[in-house]
Amino acid sequence: MCSGLKINMNKSSLAGISLGDDEFRALASEVGCEKGSWPMKYLGLPLGGNPNSAEFWNPVIEKVGKRLDGWKKAFLSKGGRLTLIQSVLSSIPIYFMSLFKMPIVVAASLEKMMRQFLWDRDSGGKGRSLVRWKIVCKPKEYGGLGIGNLMLRNKALLGKWLWRFPLEQHSLWAAVIRSKYGIILLYYLKPKKNHIKTNLNNFKESQKYIGINMLIRLRNYLS
Repeated sequence: MCSGLKINMNKSSLAGISLGDDEFRALASEVGCEKGSWPMKYLGLPLGGNPNSAEFWNPVIEKVGKRLDGWKKAFLSKGGRLTLIQSVLSSIPIYFMSLFKMPIVVAASLEKMMRQFLWDRDSGGKGRSLVRWKIVCKPKEYGGLGIGNLMLRNKALLGKWLWRFPLEQHSLWAAVIRSKYGIILLYYLKPKKNHIKTNLNNFKESQKYIGINMLIRLRNYLS
């Protein structure tokens, strides 16, 4: 409390694990906050939920829907809609996608909302898709509009943890991973600067020491 800030108990809640109702109620009363329940939110992310279920991603879908409701398509050109999809709608799920694997049904739902927003008529009626969405998502240099594929972006965001694991072997989250999966990090080859080929070779070589179980689990998770 060196900063002088105080905890607001009116905005705090206590959630218990494997506790009886009487014990849980007594602890909440002693701390001076309300009783919470699982799943709960922490830093904008749900804790205790199942990221493989579509319901887990409802906050993302609802947030995209609210943004779409506030935009008047009749006053937006195709170029304006494309800009909003690239700068706003595509960036909304990034926070979730950087930590959880997005189910296919959720990605399909979000892409459907983006597709309808792009191709619907100015009068409000449903319009025909002039180009396949798979082509629209491609980069501009490959004939697309540069929107990007949500599933590929999700894999790229999750893949950073595989890179960070050997680099942050002394961090708390890496210790939790090793404790849970029984992984022992023996050695890591630090890439040399200004040598791209050497960096790739050293990274591939370092994978041998990360732990075969970790690589298999992450590969299966991302596939």
